Amino acid sequence: MAQPSRPEIFISAASADLGTCRQAINQALLTLGCVPVEQTVFPPEASSVTEMLRKRIANCHAVIHVAGNI
Repeated sequence: MAQPSRPEIFISAASADLGTCRQAINQALLTLGCVPVEQTVFPPEASSVTEMLRKRIANCHAVIHVAGNI
């Protein structure tokens, strides 16, 4: 019997200064048996960023978006 795939969760953050929060969420998702998916390196062209994010998010089961000041 095949095991169900682990849910992939995309972690989005509004700015680079939220790295500590992203790391905490990443660890919590791993503890829950999920696969965290993060985007930390963006390609140089803005139009390719949008397409790359669409593809990554489309393959995920959910998105967590972090916004605010820490």
